[in-house]
Amino acid sequence: AGSIPSDAERTRAFLALHSRHARWIYGYLLGLARNQADAEDLFSETTTTLWEKFDQFDPATEFRAWACRVAQFKYLE
Repeated sequence: AGSIPSDAERTRAFLALHSRHARWIYGYLLGLARNQADAEDLFSETTTTLWEKFDQFDPATEFRAWACRVAQFKYLE
């Protein structure tokens, strides 16, 4: 049975994944929005949602794919 990560471990894991993929996610949003200001707003909203839903992320899957799916939903909103 896996142990439940501490808040600090969860935060470190999120920050490591997010910082590794942040440029790619922003670029993806910029391609969707075609406007830097909108892309920046969407990136901020996406980051907040990723953090709020990080407990739902399966570490056996690809973070970037999950993040881009969340970003796509933010764009469609």
